[in-house]
Amino acid sequence: MHSLQLSPLWRKFSIFSLGLEGQGQQLKSVSKAHKMLCGGKGHHQDLGGRQGCSHAKRRGRLSMPGAQQCRISAMKLPNPSESMTSHMEEVGMPTSVGCVGMATRDTLIFVDEMPSADEALVRVKNVVVCLGGKGVIPALTLRRLGNAAGLLCLTSGAESDLRLNSLLGDSLGRKYLIPALEAANAAWIIIGGNGHTYTAVEERRCRDAWTDQLGTITSRFFDEFSAVYVAAEDPRLLSAALTECAQRPTKVVVNVSSALLGRLVEAPEILEGLIARACCLIMNESENASTIERLGISGWSAFASSWLRCIVVTAGSSGGRYSEAPFSRWTNFEPVRPTRDVTCPVGAGDVFAGAFLLSWLIESEPVSLACQKAAAMASEKLVQQLTGLALDG
Repeated sequence: MHSLQLSPLWRKFSIFSLGLEGQGQQLKSVSKAHKMLCGGKGHHQDLGGRQGCSHAKRRGRLSMPGAQQCRISAMKLPNPSESMTSHMEEVGMPTSVGCVGMATRDTLIFVDEMPSADEALVRVKNVVVCLGGKGVIPALTLRRLGNAAGLLCLTSGAESDLRLNSLLGDSLGRKYLIPALEAANAAWIIIGGNGHTYTAVEERRCRDAWTDQLGTITSRFFDEFSAVYVAAEDPRLLSAALTECAQRPTKVVVNVSSALLGRLVEAPEILEGLIARACCLIMNESENASTIERLGISGWSAFASSWLRCIVVTAGSSGGRYSEAPFSRWTNFEPVRPTRDVTCPVGAGDVFAGAFLLSWLIESEPVSLACQKAAAMASEKLVQQLTGLALDG
């Protein structure tokens, strides 16, 4: 079992002091960003395996020239070895992270045990309604660790969601909260005594009236943040983010979560473009396997990107592993056991991401140390009952 000594700043802003517990039209055409990234052409290349390329063939959107590795063209992107270097000399290393990702109203339903059979009854121990989301939790984690993180996401303009929007604005700023949804995104999560969870999500779509404004707002967001974390959101907003990535030397970290994979089933060009542009990917083991299949590659060593520097694959209570370019070797990192009994595993992965971003992206620490610090922070989240700020009371 790994024991990690945190610096005074990290100890001061541990999850126990996050303040989380006490505070009560699908895209049908290739996106502009994809054209900028790939010159308007498909970028999958056949690895000689029919199964690995079935997704691209089935979609009928991507050309499949024969080759030995998957290469995503970045002809329109700045060269990271030249433009990135000169850019960093001008503005310095990033000091804060902008997070692009969903905000959700999370209803956490705690039960003694999960149903063992169909229609079996289980007793509810507690119900908590709180603020959550793939963009919110990493941003909150960064804020509580002393980083001036920002959030770009779609929110609801409905009167019933004023409390949610108020909490979001008070915690992460209101400048980039776009009221383009008819109602807030929502998640209902059943949490058993053994830590197992079942999640149902209602993902709202961006209203058409807001489509033309997304690009302008996203551009201002990228003007402010030279490091951006991209998680699951509406495909239209992700497309706008990818357009900005194609025009700037921004450092981009992508959380390739099951939520992101699900939202981009009908827009594979956005998923592939984000991955091609990322300097780091964060995901769990099942998401990693799904992503490799979606890209039609045999493994990350067969993936060519001049931007991608590291990949982190988490494994819950088993810790995880990471690899650095050219991804020929993987290194395991140990889990950090929580100091108390596990209460709620929901959101631990997002806390991990937020802590990793601060250590690796902002403090420029080695991937190994960033994973250890992030694992320690995630373990602290396990003993907290909320995913984010309380909405009920």
